[in-house]
Amino acid sequence: MNQRYQGLHQRDQRTQLFAASPIPRPNTVPNAHNERLTIRELENLEAQNEDDVEMLHSKVRSLKMLTTKIGDEIRESNSLLELLSNRFEQTGSTLKRTAKRMIQTAKNAHIPLKTWALFFLIVMLFFWLVRWL
Repeated sequence: MNQRYQGLHQRDQRTQLFAASPIPRPNTVPNAHNERLTIRELENLEAQNEDDVEMLHSKVRSLKMLTTKIGDEIRESNSLLELLSNRFEQTGSTLKRTAKRMIQTAKNAHIPLKTWALFFLIVMLFFWLVRWL
């Protein structure tokens, strides 16, 4: 009979991991009345275990949904960053071509480069003022 109650002690330890308050162990010598209480306690422990397992399953489902959403967000952010990178690259090449054309035009028109730079700065300032005011 002693072997029969050793398992109860082990279950008590496992249950204490999840229980809000510790479950008292029976300290009396087993008899018919105590055996029924022990069976009732075992049923209670089993019910608590099932509740705890269900709670863990729901937490795992929540974490799985959260990680799926995080993965979707990361993929969306990566595609947006790739798009921005391509657009910046295109804009950079367009600005280089425009600068080369401006320098070539300045050389052909025999107007000093400083004058063109000042004109370009004034035009950019005008566009900035129109947009922000």
